Amino acid sequence: MNRRLFLLAIVSILFVSLLMAPTLFAGLIHDGSFENKPTDWEEYFNTICMVSGLGDWTNTAGLTGNYDGNKSLWVGGKCNNGLGVRNNGASQTITLEPDAAVLSFWYAPYKFLTDGSNQDNARVFINDEEIWTLTVNGPTGPAVWKNALINISQYAGQEVTLAVEMDQNTNPLLVANVFFDFFEVYNPALEITQQVTPANVLIGESFTVDVTINNSGDIPLNNLTVSNSTFSSCNQSAGSLPDLAPGESIGYACTVENAVMGMANTASVLGTATELLYPVETESFIAANVVNPQLELIAEPPTITVSEGEAVNVELTVTNIGNTKLTNVQLSSAPSVCSFTQYELLPAQESFFTCTFTPEASGTIHFAATAVEPLTNKEIAAETAVAIEVEPVDPPTVPVYTLYLPITFNNVTNHNDLGEPNNSCDQSFPLQLNQPAQFLAEDVYDWYGLTLDATSNLTIKLTNFVPIAGQITVWRGSCDNLTFLGQNGDFATTKTIQLSNQPPGNYSIWIINDGPTNTNQKYTLTVSAP
Repeated sequence: MNRRLFLLAIVSILFVSLLMAPTLFAGLIHDGSFENKPTDWEEYFNTICMVSGLGDWTNTAGLTGNYDGNKSLWVGGKCNNGLGVRNNGASQTITLEPDAAVLSFWYAPYKFLTDGSNQDNARVFINDEEIWTLTVNGPTGPAVWKNALINISQYAGQEVTLAVEMDQNTNPLLVANVFFDFFEVYNPALEITQQVTPANVLIGESFTVDVTINNSGDIPLNNLTVSNSTFSSCNQSAGSLPDLAPGESIGYACTVENAVMGMANTASVLGTATELLYPVETESFIAANVVNPQLELIAEPPTITVSEGEAVNVELTVTNIGNTKLTNVQLSSAPSVCSFTQYELLPAQESFFTCTFTPEASGTIHFAATAVEPLTNKEIAAETAVAIEVEPVDPPTVPVYTLYLPITFNNVTNHNDLGEPNNSCDQSFPLQLNQPAQFLAEDVYDWYGLTLDATSNLTIKLTNFVPIAGQITVWRGSCDNLTFLGQNGDFATTKTIQLSNQPPGNYSIWIINDGPTNTNQKYTLTVSAP
């Protein structure tokens, strides 16, 4: 026989002798029980014995019966009235499944006399590589069926040629008989899947992982363990999960805290093919979609100094500095001087807005940008502020001497009934609280003064101001140290200023006529307090 007889190193060969029928679920190879005629096996011989090896050998050479069905394969023995040595075999080409792991078959050896040469060997080959051998010395006693389990995982997914044969000495008195039956291939396999809930996770928040393990092979599996590269809270130790029969699944849920950007996990499940003691392992990969919505709002310039009545421009830049799209972008201000809306901002995208308004007084404008992250419906915001200082257009004339306006409103300056001359602070015409007074707008500037005895809320009202164009301003303090309190430059005949919580002291009112003079129609000025 010209077949290679060297034993190739195999990862693992499992040889187990069993005295009863198998309880495993596997895939019988084509005519693995040698029942078909014609058979899928191709028989071959290299001696003078040409008798077929397939048949019912129930009462042959001490065999108590076929292992399965009515036929088995008989290799070895003798022929021609005991003069010839029978070395025969059978082979067939099969395609192994991707998860093929173990070849199982049953054999029954018989030999009547002891052979010290140890030359009677039954062999099993895959692609001419020997994967199993049995030396039969004898005497064996009656033939008994035994089971062989052989690791063939290195051939998984391949088309291979499986061969069974006998190789023995030439002495017909010392021949061995070996019977084969019920060739199976076991395909143990596992599947593991992961699902993240919710599908989109906000950075820093927790999420749930649903893990499902399925026995997708044909062997019962036990000692299941699950390990995770990142989601350590999803690990399962041996014994924590039930055994799985072929086709069965088990699922469980676990919680992962504090989601971070780029969070991904490889889950590995390891089990044991119960009756083969064969390890089975697989893994799955999942990446959690962790979103980090962020907005940036910048206002330029951050501080502004402007003359009263002059408009200012604030350049606003809204930037999506997160990793996800933002929608319903809203820009507002407090006090309300401008607002803008944009449908969406992609990551790293900027939007530019110009806010133009005329400030009435010094203060701070607060700007806020808001947006919605649509995957998680999360609303985010960013804020900034601009400080504005408003300077009066015509600051009051500051004299080099101190002017006192006593409660009696006596003044060194003599005034006519219409208040003139009152063209500067030091010439202010005295007013009484809650008493209307009438004057003519016969020149550009008119100054009026009053003294407040107690903290009050003040209303300064100018009515019937026929020049229309002009403004009314209010100040507190002495003429050489005035503090600006308010201004109204509305283009109207009535101009009002409200001042709340004003302390006791001297107050000056400066009316500026920016229109034509009027010498016949009086305007009314009233300073009232509740």
